[in-house]
Amino acid sequence: MELALFASTRSGVTTVTATGALDLSTRSDVSTFLSGQLDRGNHRLLLDMSSVTFLSCAGLSALLTVEHRARRGGGWLRLIGTDKRVTRRVLELTGTHTVLGTTCSSIASPPAVAATSGPTPPSAHVESSRAEGAASL
Repeated sequence: MELALFASTRSGVTTVTATGALDLSTRSDVSTFLSGQLDRGNHRLLLDMSSVTFLSCAGLSALLTVEHRARRGGGWLRLIGTDKRVTRRVLELTGTHTVLGTTCSSIASPPAVAATSGPTPPSAHVESSRAEGAASL
């Protein structure tokens, strides 16, 4: 299964869009990509999960590790686009929606952050990453 990650920074908030599976085979790619954002000083991260096709405990563990590191640096990791059953169910069953501040109306209220929709302004930083591997639980 393939995973693609794209990042765009605007107004001090970095929005990362994930497409594909967040699982054991892509865990290190997710961790590396998000940690790279933190290393650049981007400590306020929104992770758009609307195109995630599978979320395993390994993928969730990677997100929690990054969230903890972001918090230690004075920032946060918040999830958006978690309305799909594939992500919502894992977050609800594990109770991690409270830690990751999801914006799914059925499980949590949205965090107060700067708007991140619309075209990327010329001053915004954009980067991407692709990883391939087999889907696993």
